[in-house]
Amino acid sequence: MREDSCMTKTRDPVSAFRERLYAEWLPVFCNDPRRGYGTDGFRDDYIRVTPRDAANFLRAIDGGLVRHVSAGQYQCARSKALEQLFWQHEKHKVPRPVTLWMEPVITMATLARMHYDLGWPEHHLGMQTADWAFDLAAYSDGESPRLLIACEVKKSRLEIDHLVSDLMHHSCKKPGSAISERPRHINSFKKWESMRREGVPLLWVVGPDGYEFAFALSHQPHTIEMTAVDVDRLRYEQVIATA
Repeated sequence: MREDSCMTKTRDPVSAFRERLYAEWLPVFCNDPRRGYGTDGFRDDYIRVTPRDAANFLRAIDGGLVRHVSAGQYQCARSKALEQLFWQHEKHKVPRPVTLWMEPVITMATLARMHYDLGWPEHHLGMQTADWAFDLAAYSDGESPRLLIACEVKKSRLEIDHLVSDLMHHSCKKPGSAISERPRHINSFKKWESMRREGVPLLWVVGPDGYEFAFALSHQPHTIEMTAVDVDRLRYEQVIATA
């Protein structure tokens, strides 16, 4: 495991995050020739990262768990997908509005936790599953790696609560269709279908500032039983030993 050398020693990780956002990440994204609309449209008031998430995000960046590929897009060891830190808004507005995209920030922060705190080697970890159902995943070794932990990231506590409620009380009890045609319910059902199809044994739902739930999944013929577990249950040695 690579030595964690970076921003955990910083007393104010949010200030460090903001400084580097303006000095490094935002200019690379906005000034790329394929965009070229500059940084003037960036909405500073949308920076809502917490100290915990800022510190862990910087661990991922400075520890090399994610690498900048091009144009403000990042990739980790087992990923084919590229993640970006900013969201572009209306094209017709000048300067074009740009905001910080919290889900990728929390995803990369969680990646750091999986590697440094839970012991997962880099080559087991990927951002975005192949079916795009989950933001982060841990895989087994081998020629046909198995999805061992499906991790979904949300930007707010309310979104976390909605997803957990959908999965536990609706989607997992009523197989075959989403609860309703609302985008939220369709999205939740997509995740339930992915968990059932892949036979995922563990689910981790992560929100801002450590608001999270972990579940052990027991797959039945038509349902999935979800049992709440401590996050320590997601440690590499324990998961691999029972895979």
